[in-house]
Amino acid sequence: MNSVAGYATGSAVKNKNQWSQPSQLFATLYGQAYMGRKVNILDIGSARPGTIEFFSQFKCRLQIADLYSADFLKNQSTEMTPKELQQAFSDYLALPQGSAIDICLFWDIFNYLDRSYIEALCSVLKPHLHRGSRGHGFGARNAETMLSDLEYSVEGIDSFSVSQRRLNRLPCYPLPQASLKQHLGCFSVDRGILFADGRQEMLLRAKL
Repeated sequence: MNSVAGYATGSAVKNKNQWSQPSQLFATLYGQAYMGRKVNILDIGSARPGTIEFFSQFKCRLQIADLYSADFLKNQSTEMTPKELQQAFSDYLALPQGSAIDICLFWDIFNYLDRSYIEALCSVLKPHLHRGSRGHGFGARNAETMLSDLEYSVEGIDSFSVSQRRLNRLPCYPLPQASLKQHLGCFSVDRGILFADGRQEMLLRAKL
């Protein structure tokens, strides 16, 4: 596993609240497999037009979950049991029984989940993963990294459109990669690209 493969910076500014973020990993995620058959994609974020338009080019099923709007994540309770947390995620995601996830777009949701919430989310996703399942997300370099409240969408095979999030803001729980790995029960970090601002783009591989 190459935890830091290089540095990347944003470019092609559209306006002060929206810009383009190059990606060295997204093309690998979508291009390494699944071509020629239907791909099942779970998008943890909101229904962004760019993402929907991009995947409409391919033979795939895109499920939008928008965890950023989940009420139970806005006031994360330390009193909920693991079973209660798993049930909350299960009810919200409403994944069909027996369905498979080929690609999971996590965006930066792990930065807004307490450790027990990350573990519960992974427990709910695990039955739907297979050895070829992959994930993509953005994390913090360390716990001191100051994360902006950002919203992402797919712009192209090698870039994302990034904008400031104005709605559905969640409490922030940034974890360094070493700590995040301990709580990702169903994924391992396959590759990482470190950005100049301390964010890290991550390519994830199912760990079953």
